[in-house]
Amino acid sequence: MTLFEIWKLEVVHILGHCLDFLILVGTIFLLIIGGYALFDSTQIYTVASSSNFTVYRPTIQSKESFGELQKSNPDVIGWIDIYGTNISYPLTYTDNNTKYVDTDVHGDYSLSGNPFLDARNMKDFSEFNSIIYGHHMSHGYMFGDIDKFLEKDFFDTHKYGYLFENGTAHGITIMAVVKADAYDIPMFYPAVPIDLQKDLLNEVNDGAINRRDLDISDDDHLVFLATCSPESEYARTILVGKLTLKVEENPFPDEKDSLNGSGADTMANEWNKVTIIHWILDGIMIMLLVGYIVKKKYKAKRGIGVSKER
Repeated sequence: MTLFEIWKLEVVHILGHCLDFLILVGTIFLLIIGGYALFDSTQIYTVASSSNFTVYRPTIQSKESFGELQKSNPDVIGWIDIYGTNISYPLTYTDNNTKYVDTDVHGDYSLSGNPFLDARNMKDFSEFNSIIYGHHMSHGYMFGDIDKFLEKDFFDTHKYGYLFENGTAHGITIMAVVKADAYDIPMFYPAVPIDLQKDLLNEVNDGAINRRDLDISDDDHLVFLATCSPESEYARTILVGKLTLKVEENPFPDEKDSLNGSGADTMANEWNKVTIIHWILDGIMIMLLVGYIVKKKYKAKRGIGVSKER
């Protein structure tokens, strides 16, 4: 064997080791990234779960815990609860419509944000229409469960909720679920004057996927729960409800409990719900790593790549 051939073998040997090293480093890097993605996704949904706020939920018997939440964050003005769904969250209100897009109820950064009342509304819900915004999230978190009202059977059997504000509980009777565009000005114009109320109601009726006939007078108050829709960037789904003096009893207490979960169970459930593509990618990375180790052992067993200097 000539010196040139020996040199070529050494170069191939070195390049092979370099390639193996790069594959190993790349595999480990992708495993770390994939693992972090799994952890991050789980954390986002765990933080967004309404079960995290159950301790603060105001009741007729006690409002002390909710009062403690308000003391820790003066932006908290109330509570929204739609029976038989995962929508049971504290409401926030400030002088802009951006803060609580990525800030949780404790004032910390969070991609799930927190449901908030439109800054153009009065925080006492005394106007004809008040708009509440919340993220559309998988597994029914935040306002993700609004989509369920697009199904007629669900809409027909889930009629009520309640709104708590300023020490007073109001009933909510679900009036309609509407498909709209983010630039549909009448639907996203809060506190409409009396001369435009009829036009707004016509917009609701025209865009309604499901609706029920309710008597609406000039003195009534409506709440619009608005969230994004997966159809397009500007698509929105809006649940419209009428505030009432009577608070109906929740007919789905067991369903609410099963949706919310708690503690370690919530974390375990959310880990199982992480997007399947993440698991597939991690599986591929693990197989590559195992393949690399097997290849190295096979080469060592056959003496491939072993130095000929003896």
